[in-house]
Amino acid sequence: MTGDEKRQIAGHTLAYTTSVYVAQLVGMVSGIAVRRFLEPAEMGLWVLLQTLLSYALLSECGILTSMYCRLPVHEAKGEKSEEERVRDVSFSFAFLAAAVAAAVLAAFAAAGWPGSSRTVRLGLVAAAAGTFATMGYNAFVSFLWAKRGFALLSRAVVLNALLQLGATFTLARAFGLKGLYVSMTVVPALTLAYVARGSGVRPRFAPDLRRAGALIRFGLPVFMTGLFYTLFLSLDRWLITRWLGAEALGHYSLALVAFSFSAIAPKMFSIVLFPRIQGEIARSGVSGRAVSMVLKPDRAIAMLSPLVLAAAYFFLPVLVRFFLERYEAGLGAARILLIGSFFLALAYNAQSFLIALGKRAHPIPFLAFAAALTVAAAWSLVRAGLGVGGVALAMSAGFFTYFLTLNVYTLRHALSSREVAVHLSEMASVFAYFAVATARIGALSFSTAPALNFLAQTLTFMVVFAPVLWWAERRTGALGTVFRLIFRRSEGRLA
Repeated sequence: MTGDEKRQIAGHTLAYTTSVYVAQLVGMVSGIAVRRFLEPAEMGLWVLLQTLLSYALLSECGILTSMYCRLPVHEAKGEKSEEERVRDVSFSFAFLAAAVAAAVLAAFAAAGWPGSSRTVRLGLVAAAAGTFATMGYNAFVSFLWAKRGFALLSRAVVLNALLQLGATFTLARAFGLKGLYVSMTVVPALTLAYVARGSGVRPRFAPDLRRAGALIRFGLPVFMTGLFYTLFLSLDRWLITRWLGAEALGHYSLALVAFSFSAIAPKMFSIVLFPRIQGEIARSGVSGRAVSMVLKPDRAIAMLSPLVLAAAYFFLPVLVRFFLERYEAGLGAARILLIGSFFLALAYNAQSFLIALGKRAHPIPFLAFAAALTVAAAWSLVRAGLGVGGVALAMSAGFFTYFLTLNVYTLRHALSSREVAVHLSEMASVFAYFAVATARIGALSFSTAPALNFLAQTLTFMVVFAPVLWWAERRTGALGTVFRLIFRRSEGRLA
């Protein structure tokens, strides 16, 4: 990559990631408030309904992913009319798919599934209504990703978080779980209106089934990969519900909050990078330049993500002590899942590389294998009495399995076995150093005041981890690029 490309990628990543982290911090306040307004059993039901909504959003069968992949290609070739056609057909099919998914959820509610509880039925109706607005928002997100509209998206994600915060302190505080049901539709609808207006794009309704079929055939393998990926990441919720109950899932929701926070930066990096990987492979095939778009970002992620993961690891006891005492039973599981998520962060770019190569369904066997291993490990650890901590440990083992198998397969398309082994050994070494340092420092007590103890642990980790930062900076230059961008933006504001 050229210096200009690095700066542009780093700039987009920094801006988008910063906004998502701000949104996540706002969301964390919302999450704390929700957990104070709801009992653990109610929180478990809320988590399950959100999971069902995420499944309903998969009804678009990959057409939004196909749009995300195809628009940069048509743009590069100057095919404006084709670009608009793909956009219109994709939006139209996504709307129709949302209607079908919403009808299915409403039918389950009318039939009284998964129980006769009125609260559950109302939740299914709320998820059905929320499917429409959220699908529309997702369509615009995919479009703006493809068009590199990260400035608008950065504002939108913060707005969405602020709206959810407002809904939490008004609707949830006043009406509890039923108030959150209303927010499932109102919040995404308002955010959808904002991005639709800000983008200036007005997709036309174009129910071209023939073109939609072609796009789905292109995107269906990616859709199936996304489906398996979503099922893999939600395994812990279903296993805990089945074996330990809804209250245990409510306690485990602390781990889900920590995990979602840790996954932001690597995922945003992959989103920003993917159109460039796609373009480079389209122009030059599997070149050394294309492979470097996986290796160097992975080194940067391995260098930077432990800073976030360790800080979150040290902060969790503060969070529980002052805000979430009822969820203390989930603290150990949350810390385990944070450590294990290091490996999942290193799978995003390999997955993007395979999609760019046209091998869009190839991650599925690796996901299936990792999922099977996770279920077997979770069953054994729960039977051994480890509870939600055992499930978190099993998920971490699954993350490592997926990272290892996917990266070996992907990198062998361009590198020798020795080069692959060297790269993966580097990543594993960083993980071992990070995990041991985090666990050892987390066991130290520098102060009886939780906030001061958190600050001391975080500063100690940064000192201990400094040699890894130095090594990775020499290999990637990522840290220097980020600091230069921050400095330039600060100068611009001061001027």
